[in-house]
Amino acid sequence: MQEQKSKGDFMTDSAKKTEGLCWQKIYDFILVCSKAHNQNTFAITVMEELRNYVDYDQAIAYFLDVNGKVYDRELIDVDYHWSTMYLQYFSTVEEGQYDVSAKKNIREKNTPVIHNWDAEMSEEFIPYYIKQKGLKYSCGFSFADSYGNPRIILSLDRKRKSPFMQEDISFLKAVIPVLSNIHENLIANKVNTTKKKDDYLDRKQLTNREKEIVDLLSKGMKPSHISKILHISQQTTYKHISHIYEKMKVSSLQELLVILLNPS
Repeated sequence: MQEQKSKGDFMTDSAKKTEGLCWQKIYDFILVCSKAHNQNTFAITVMEELRNYVDYDQAIAYFLDVNGKVYDRELIDVDYHWSTMYLQYFSTVEEGQYDVSAKKNIREKNTPVIHNWDAEMSEEFIPYYIKQKGLKYSCGFSFADSYGNPRIILSLDRKRKSPFMQEDISFLKAVIPVLSNIHENLIANKVNTTKKKDDYLDRKQLTNREKEIVDLLSKGMKPSHISKILHISQQTTYKHISHIYEKMKVSSLQELLVILLNPS
């Protein structure tokens, strides 16, 4: 009597090897990227290692602060001139449509976004930047902090007429969620408060919401951005800050930050 074969038994040896190799590639890629110790080396490692799995011509990473402003960048095969032009002009035109800090479609967590630039319309950005730069396709994705703020935005660009392959997109969809967790932990480890500071805030009888606002203020976040992150009005935010100042007996943000550096 012939034994009933499982679903896996019907797979050819070639298919099995391909399937195993795919996940081995993902594992190897994640392992290398997980060794980064800061945001810059993380972004550079991700871009450089992706070149072994995703066929692109150039890449760029923008680093955003807690208020959504670009403060640094890393380039691979991109002329510094083009990046500077983008940041100085094109990131602010057309009501922020191409502003990296406001790009809603790239802010979708764990999702690579593909642009076919020949199919997109723009009065200035496409003809005077994208076409002049010779780009045909771009694949963008971002890594956020624990509050959902994009902190690194990456773009993989192609100058060739052939689009990104489905294999490229599938690989990115598989690794981006894991990379997002690695990045979030990287950010969290960098800004973790000490137990000494936590104990100090407890003694001052700050509420959980007030502690949260103190943490964001200590990271350099503006009150207006805190309101957006916490989904509260600016009036409520300033009311919390007023209570924090009163409880901690300070009259300015500078005094607050000085105390937080060395809480007694």
